[in-house]
Amino acid sequence: MAEGALFNVASGIIRKAGDVAGQEIALIWGVKDEIKKLKETVSTIKAVLLDAEAKKHNSEAIKLWLQRLKDAMFDADDLVDEISTEALRRQVMTRDKMVKEEVCLGKKKSQMKKNQMKKQRNLLVRIGT
Repeated sequence: MAEGALFNVASGIIRKAGDVAGQEIALIWGVKDEIKKLKETVSTIKAVLLDAEAKKHNSEAIKLWLQRLKDAMFDADDLVDEISTEALRRQVMTRDKMVKEEVCLGKKKSQMKKNQMKKQRNLLVRIGT
């Protein structure tokens, strides 16, 4: 995969994370802060990607780092997409059904997503350093 494409994935995560952070679902699930931290982490990594692209031809370590980063970035992108999809799903649900679901699944689901966001961001931080 060309790192230019990875740069574009990073840009997409930053854009989508900004959109999702303002959604009600981010507040309900308690992931707003984690989304903001993810956005900051990806922004920092994005700044390094172009330099890594220029140096990858001379370094196996950089090639390996870029591969690990690619995997983690796609996972982060998927996670932000899941939250965005849930926000859209909630927009089309009837209010009564949404309230019932939130009472039954809300806490469990919100803690799970919060943990996933934190884990993914920490992975990106470890790879990025």
